Amino acid sequence: MHDPRLTSSYAAGYGRAAAPGWLARLAGGLIRMLLAVVALLFTVGLLFALTMIVLVSLLAAWLTGRRASPAAQWAHWRDSARRRWPGAAKRSATPRADANQATGSGAGHVQDVAWRELPPSQPAPESAKRADALH
Repeated sequence: MHDPRLTSSYAAGYGRAAAPGWLARLAGGLIRMLLAVVALLFTVGLLFALTMIVLVSLLAAWLTGRRASPAAQWAHWRDSARRRWPGAAKRSATPRADANQATGSGAGHVQDVAWRELPPSQPAPESAKRADALH
């Protein structure tokens, strides 16, 4: 005997007509495209908002003479991390000193030297005259 439910256009047990295969693929493709466009718009909007926040912060810092808030926040996070790991290597205030300390190329300390002005009556050395002639 033949079962009429196997050949009917109704989905199993739901009482609705099943969509043809090409229509389901079309609807799925449209939904994927819609979600991709929404994700793209969200990403672009987020980048735009971030850019505007940074620009306004820099403009406010320039007008008020204070440190920019992203830079202040970054310094706060860095200081918090240093407090959290007190056994970490101590860093200096400048990247060059850090690099010298890491590579061992630095002299260990900086010594200030006294300077003096040369009197204008002394003639320039011969090497300086040749260097000036080349330029």
